[in-house]
Amino acid sequence: MKLEKLTLSAAISDILQNEPKAGADLYRAVSDIYVRTQKTDKAISLLDTYLQQEGSDQSLFVNLANLYMQRGAYKEAAALYEKQVALHPENTNMVLMLAGLYLQQGETKKELALLEDSAKAAPKNTELLMRLSNLYSLAGEWAKAEETVKKVIALQPQVWQYRQLAQIYFQQDKLTAALAALDEGIAKLPDGEMELSMAKSEMYLRKGQKDKAAALLGELLKKTKDPLRKESLENMIRGLGEKEQPAPAAAAPKAAGKQP
Repeated sequence: MKLEKLTLSAAISDILQNEPKAGADLYRAVSDIYVRTQKTDKAISLLDTYLQQEGSDQSLFVNLANLYMQRGAYKEAAALYEKQVALHPENTNMVLMLAGLYLQQGETKKELALLEDSAKAAPKNTELLMRLSNLYSLAGEWAKAEETVKKVIALQPQVWQYRQLAQIYFQQDKLTAALAALDEGIAKLPDGEMELSMAKSEMYLRKGQKDKAAALLGELLKKTKDPLRKESLENMIRGLGEKEQPAPAAAAPKAAGKQP
């Protein structure tokens, strides 16, 4: 039996030339070895070479971006994701990763533009819409934040979305509207009554309306059957009923004089 004498370098060259898809596995294996041996710069250089040669394996792209982020090179990681989002704008995960990188670098204008464009392309993607609503809230664009959350609620109502809507109103000092949003959530999602009612109680408390907060907790206490939850509610009600103790008066200074 005659066998071709083959070295490792010759085998690698053969695979890269004749089996381009399998070549990605070689890049992955070698880069993993570099990472394990703490030679991150070499791993980055190798994976960058792969992508520069029009490599298309998505997992290697993600590996390279992660290595950049581990090194704090967010700009380079963002540049990678920008290229991939341009090629695959429908990939929500990539869009959200790029948005996060923009946030990390304080590039809120780029983040906002990216999310707005992506939300237009995928108007029923609730994750994108909620991320966009949060960004509007941070920017103080309350009308847009409210409109966007309402779109999400219309698509897929969940308890935390009603809480988000209520917070948007509350931050604008619109307590009545905030409470109405939570009541709407309770009506549509009865299983979320406890959580949404607790949110109402918290808002009353933050506005200094202890009596209303305590009354609401009392109503919840009557409805719950869970002994641990009952105990928790009782403690909260008891705490609201306790009066704040006045600060102790400062001791009067001693009169100056000679010691006997």
